[in-house]
Amino acid sequence: MTVASICFGDRTERAGSSYGGATRKLGAGLRPAVSVTSYSIMKWRPCSLRKPLCRGSRRQGWKTGRLPMNDQDWHWAPDVHRHFQEIGISQAAYVPDGGLARLIELCNADETIRSVVLTTEEEGVAQIAGAWLGGERGVFLTQSGGVGNCINMFSMIAECRIPFFAMVSMRGQWGETIPWQVPMGQATVAALEAAGVIVQTAWDPREVPEMVQAATRLAFDAGRAVAVVISQRITGTGERG
Repeated sequence: MTVASICFGDRTERAGSSYGGATRKLGAGLRPAVSVTSYSIMKWRPCSLRKPLCRGSRRQGWKTGRLPMNDQDWHWAPDVHRHFQEIGISQAAYVPDGGLARLIELCNADETIRSVVLTTEEEGVAQIAGAWLGGERGVFLTQSGGVGNCINMFSMIAECRIPFFAMVSMRGQWGETIPWQVPMGQATVAALEAAGVIVQTAWDPREVPEMVQAATRLAFDAGRAVAVVISQRITGTGERG
């Protein structure tokens, strides 16, 4: 099947070039660059936000958050970011994290979202609470190791019944190689649940966008604290420090 992909920017990426795909550039700036290939379907989104196609085994697909074979260019983060825009997420609090890097990158590039880099994770709980008090919606992005720093702050969320939504990328879980990531990684879900946070865990990248949609409804419409936990099987962060 032959398909066309459109991207905007000063450059054109050659989709499926190693399989003989042909590329034709029609200009620069915001004029479209069209690439035609008989191998893969590319998403309609800025080239600067795309990563190279992941060629290889199914295992490599899990390690990058992408799907294998014909869905190699797909990643869950753009769909989640689009949902943030649709429901009016206007603040993102985060500590830099490899498992959520693509989503953080999209939030940072979005002028409608105020992204704040934290010095420690518990500041994120306070920021999201303050956003709600000010009539805004926020998302807290953290690695599992940072959950331990937030336990006492979660008491404010529970006692004041503040709608709270977080996304947690797991460590110490699937194929971990860094020993000090294991203890908190194994305790993350139990710690969140003990603090009154509803936990929903994604093991397949295809689950993430739908799970985030359901979790944000539970958080913002039902007034609950909810965390979507992204399995290390999806993020493939086992060999990072």
